[in-house]
Amino acid sequence: SNLFLRLLPTGDPEKHYNLASISSTNIMELPVVLPSPQEREGIAAFLDSETIRLNALIADAQEAIALLQERRTALISAAVTGKIDVRGLVAIPEIDLVRSCG
Repeated sequence: SNLFLRLLPTGDPEKHYNLASISSTNIMELPVVLPSPQEREGIAAFLDSETIRLNALIADAQEAIALLQERRTALISAAVTGKIDVRGLVAIPEIDLVRSCG
């Protein structure tokens, strides 16, 4: 970013830098900006709550997958044993959910 380039001791915002042109001395001379302790606590609390929320979503998804696999197995078993009549039904092509959602 331009801010980074301005902070370099020899930084010219119009000049392009690459890894070879930046020395460890340049890096060590850069100021390190940290959020206040209150802001760090807020960030940590937010990350904790989001982690809890995401873990719950993952657990729900895993439970749904297990239930769908169980139902699929039961449906296949019922079709094979003749408990349900599947003659004349049109096959639905499987969908690659990863590709269709991405």
